[in-house]
Amino acid sequence: MEMQYSILIADDNQEWCELLKQKLEETGQFEILPPVYDGESAVAVIEEHRPDIILLDLVMPVYDGLYV
Repeated sequence: MEMQYSILIADDNQEWCELLKQKLEETGQFEILPPVYDGESAVAVIEEHRPDIILLDLVMPVYDGLYV
C-alpha cells in the first residue's frame, strides 16, 4: 500500500488552484486538501491538518506567503 502525501494549495487565483488540484488528483498519489485563497485561511488549515506539502503563493490577501 502506497503512502499518500497530503497537499495544501494556497493561492488567491481560484482558477489556478482548481486546475492544479485536478491535475494532482488525476495522479491518485495525493490527498488534496480543499484549496484556500488567502494567507489567514492557509495558516488555519496548516494548523489543523499539518499537510505534508504546501504549494503556496507569496502574494495573497490578509497574510502573504512569507508570513504563512
